[in-house]
Formats: sequence, structure tokens, C-alpha cells
Amino acid sequence: GHKLSNCVIDSGASDNVIPTKVAHALGLTLTRAFGSCYSMESRKVPLVGRIKDAQVAFAAFPEKRVLATILVADIPPLYGMFMSRNFCKEVGGEIQMDWLHALIPVNGKMKKLLLEKQTEYIV
Repeated sequence: GHKLSNCVIDSGASDNVIPTKVAHALGLTLTRAFGSCYSMESRKVPLVGRIKDAQVAFAAFPEKRVLATILVADIPPLYGMFMSRNFCKEVGGEIQMDWLHALIPVNGKMKKLLLEKQTEYIV
């Protein structure tokens, strides 16, 4: 697997999105996707591809894995991935109101996932 840093929970997003440049750097296999999504500036962006059933694990808790469908869009690679409301639901747990950490269930126990310092995405 690859390590992808600087991922963001987008509580307004209905889909998980990864920038094209990041998907190519990871060497991911894309299937064709039709349509578009909206950027954070409410700009319509065409989809480049889709990754179905991607296995996502957390660096802090590698045993915690979630299957996700990720859309690939030609957006600036400011973040490694935008994680949607549904992704957060699949993970379970709670997010602190100040966004400094999340509590996620790992092997039946709630574990604290700390906010990392923002850096450019890392593959």
C-alpha cells in the first residue's frame, strides 16, 4: 500500500474525491466515470475516473480499514483526498467540534485520531 497524507474530512461532500495528480502518483487503476462534481468554490469539475472498493486504512491504526468508492477529478492537489459524510459514517465514531481530533472504533475500543499538521500531500 501507499501512504497518503493531508486528507480532509469534508462534512458537506457527498462523495470521496482524490485529485488526478495524486491518483496517478499512487498508480491507481481508474474505471471510467461520467459526470462531474463541484469544487469547494462551487465550480463544476469533470470527473476523470472512479476507484471502486478502494481499501483505505489509517496510518495511526492500520488495522482499521474501510472500503470506499473514490471519484477522481482534475482539481489542484492541495489535499490527498477529500473524505465524504458517508466515509465518516462507515468509519463510525465522533468528531470533536473544534476538529482537533476524532474518536474512531478500532477493535471494539474508541481510539483518538489526532489532527495532523497540514502539509502538501505525500504519496
